[in-house]
Amino acid sequence: TQRRKYVFSVDSPKVVQHVVFDRRIRRADIELATSFGVPSFERATDPDNLMATFKRLRIENGQAPGIDGIRYWDLTLREVGDICRALSTVLRSGKYVPNKTIAKLLRKKCGGERRLEIGTVFDRVVAAAVAAEITKYLERKFLPNSFGFRTGYNNWQALLAVAELIRRQDCRVLAIDDIRQA
Repeated sequence: TQRRKYVFSVDSPKVVQHVVFDRRIRRADIELATSFGVPSFERATDPDNLMATFKRLRIENGQAPGIDGIRYWDLTLREVGDICRALSTVLRSGKYVPNKTIAKLLRKKCGGERRLEIGTVFDRVVAAAVAAEITKYLERKFLPNSFGFRTGYNNWQALLAVAELIRRQDCRVLAIDDIRQA
């Protein structure tokens, strides 16, 4: 039997129509889409990916508990695995709703305050897993001389790139920007 499947292109607003005849072709369509680096909700919400994200956040991120009072180290890996499998099912069903956050005001070094919203451990895991999937795609779209708001890039690298451009092309650059912390 013949079924129709509609795929929305990330780079174009038009809808591309695919005719799908069996599972083998459908799987090939999925593999083709992933080979082009299109963000995948299935990859982001895979239980193994959620578990890997949990382990990374357990080491890298802050340890403050969310509104449920649970910290990363309060759970065994077996419990985390069970929760990640259940969480994946809920995410893929479209019934996932993040919990409320705890608001905490932090003082800034230069004066003033910053509001920090602390979610539950697993809300942070979901957000980080989805963000990582989207970031992998977007990173390939950025120009090599784009430094703002990107992981692994900072203002020192931007200044070094400008210095290299001046040296290599023997040109002068007028930069007007806030680089007090550079």
